[in-house]
Amino acid sequence: IHLQGFTAVYASLCDRLEQKNVFYACVIPFLTFFAAFALVIYPNNGFLHPHAFVDKIAAVLPAGFAAPLAIVRNWSFAMFYVLAEMWGSVVTSLLFWGFANEITTVEEAKKYYPLFGMGANVALIFSGQYVRWVSTLRGSLPPGADSWALSLRYLMGAVCASGGVLLGTYSWMQRNIVGKGDAADGKAPTDQAKKPKKKRVKMSLGESAKFLMNSK
Repeated sequence: IHLQGFTAVYASLCDRLEQKNVFYACVIPFLTFFAAFALVIYPNNGFLHPHAFVDKIAAVLPAGFAAPLAIVRNWSFAMFYVLAEMWGSVVTSLLFWGFANEITTVEEAKKYYPLFGMGANVALIFSGQYVRWVSTLRGSLPPGADSWALSLRYLMGAVCASGGVLLGTYSWMQRNIVGKGDAADGKAPTDQAKKPKKKRVKMSLGESAKFLMNSK
């Protein structure tokens, strides 16, 4: 359900914003929430979670409502789980490969796409070592200390730092690579100016689905 909701939001953003701004509009909210969760929401979860309210509702509802009430009771944890689950699908599968398709020609794709996939697997090795190092820090904490809060700060700090590098790299590539393909191919600016610019047809999510169903 959450991926379907994001698909609708993403389609709406694509209709309203330039493609480069869609990237920022998708990544920045994720990073903002992850930072806020580690620094603000989790340390104050006892105050933010409606335990008393859910207890009153649970007393009058059937036992079958236990699962949805648990989600309401721990809404911030549920939201963190959903966004963490979506992070890989949105950033890696959608935004990264969409941008790769935008700047890579068909001939270049044969050479570089396997390297992109290999780079993603190498990143898993480094991230696994970092998670292991963070886990060792928990053993040095005094009794009674919230070890998960410490781990969360280190992990979300790494996510936000890598996200900052991601945004910076994307911004640099937008300025220095995207839109300069014709110059790299040796085409004269006058030739580019003579070409009529294709007008992008904007369709709603329903119109896009109908178009795909009718296409052959």
